[in-house]
Amino acid sequence: NGGSITGAPTSVNCGGDYTFTVAPNDCYEVASVTVNGTQITPTNNIYTIANVTEAQSINATFSQVSYTVTASAGNGGTISNAGSTTVNCGDDITYTITPDEGYMISDVEVDGHSVGSADSYSFTNVIANHTISATFELIPAGEVVIVVNADAEGGSVDPTGTQTITEGDDFTFTVTPDNCHTIGIVTVNGAEVTLDANNSYTIPNVTTEQTINVTFNQISYTVAVNAGEGGTITPADGAVLCGENITFAIAANEGYEIVDVVVDGQSRGVITSYTFENVTDNEHSIAATFTQIVVPECNAVDGLEVSVEPYGNLISWTAAENAVSYNIFRNDETVAIANVASTSYVDVTGNAGDRYHIVTVCQYGESDASAEVEAISTAIEENSISVELYPNPTDGKFMIECNEMATVEIFNLVGQIVERVEANSNAITIDASAWTSGVYNVRITTDNASIVVRQIVKQ
Repeated sequence: NGGSITGAPTSVNCGGDYTFTVAPNDCYEVASVTVNGTQITPTNNIYTIANVTEAQSINATFSQVSYTVTASAGNGGTISNAGSTTVNCGDDITYTITPDEGYMISDVEVDGHSVGSADSYSFTNVIANHTISATFELIPAGEVVIVVNADAEGGSVDPTGTQTITEGDDFTFTVTPDNCHTIGIVTVNGAEVTLDANNSYTIPNVTTEQTINVTFNQISYTVAVNAGEGGTITPADGAVLCGENITFAIAANEGYEIVDVVVDGQSRGVITSYTFENVTDNEHSIAATFTQIVVPECNAVDGLEVSVEPYGNLISWTAAENAVSYNIFRNDETVAIANVASTSYVDVTGNAGDRYHIVTVCQYGESDASAEVEAISTAIEENSISVELYPNPTDGKFMIECNEMATVEIFNLVGQIVERVEANSNAITIDASAWTSGVYNVRITTDNASIVVRQIVKQ
């Protein structure tokens, strides 16, 4: 506990160097660091293991930082925890100053500076060494001591600290709260009293020692929070102390999304956090609306057809709405043989009699499997169809001549369709200049549904 070791990556090539950082948490310091059981000394908490040739073990320990508060009291009184006291970093410690009979507190100094003559002082969140000292003086003859104590933050009392007045006189004090604070409880000798309209109070005819204590309360406000169905705004209570900031996190539930966030009546759009700064009233509000994410229906494909061709089994289908791609499955295999974005594919290793089905892949999931279709041979006597491809090989455009051509489809040798042309003529020109070099299958369908396949070589 007390810190961490960081280094990236956590592995290193043989012979490489590995650098790590030992990072203590607040109020902690590095006690020891070992590499493979040997104590090492990081520089600025950073250390590099050079030429790593085997697994390394790094360990670090941490110790909590502590500080010393030194307290002393002069003649005529005492201070609690006198001497040197060890205080853990971040902790608090309170000192009580008590005058002897016939004495009163003259002054209290903290770190060499006067803090008045109150009978107690607290160090909060100690992060350094401190000193505190108290001095005392004799109570003048015929005088009465009045000790006025107030919270360290939130306001002030006038007068404050240790006071003296002539026995039998009245004593008046006034309480003034700071901004964002109100007066809490005011007591005189342990009994609560009520201040007048000017926040003052008078003790009449003082004949004995008096102790006055005053507390202050920080004002709190509430930001109105309204999260619609389908999400949350945190913190939900919206409570914030006067003058402070409050940050809200807006989050949609699973299956929902943020529609709008409205702050103090003004739309802020789709945001996931908002901070109100220096809140000084109850006039703030934050509201969020959410909507359920509509998942488009993912449908199985229709019109699946499979034919046996010289270059493999040609699979084609009708596009499904909302499809991103298609997984093609063969026979009883559980792993798709291909995933394609087009609506056709050539299984170059397929055979007649193989069975195929397709699963549509959508943005938010997959469809059920399509109907299964068997590969059926559509072989014909190709010699009865005259086809001319030239020039072949080609490094750019080439011509196809065939009577009554309806469509031309061109596939690479892994079954991906490269181009499809509605010919409806006896001669067309294909531009292959953008194709990669290799062999391509040219599938020609005629007006009477005859099919012939030729190959073209792209240089």
